[in-house]
Amino acid sequence: MSEAKHTPGPWHVLNHGPHYNNPRIDHLEIAWTEHGELVTELVYGKENADLISASPDLLAALERMEHAFHLLLQSKPVRDADEVLAEARAAKAKAKGHSL
Repeated sequence: MSEAKHTPGPWHVLNHGPHYNNPRIDHLEIAWTEHGELVTELVYGKENADLISASPDLLAALERMEHAFHLLLQSKPVRDADEVLAEARAAKAKAKGHSL
């Protein structure tokens, strides 16, 4: 696989409460470090923030599933199929704003 050119994960949703310019919406940001280094400064809607923050997890799960299915199509045993499926389910749950 080629080296990733995107900001490494995991990404986290930061909720700073009501937006300073529009108190009817939450001020949501996506950070990628504990120190608050940002991927994006303002996201409208918790659902969008959850989906964006799950992007690195979704990509990693998709890459593992692609590899597992490649082995399956070649009739080779997939030793960690349960782990691959669990990662995919966890990434999907994160994208939908749920936790497993």
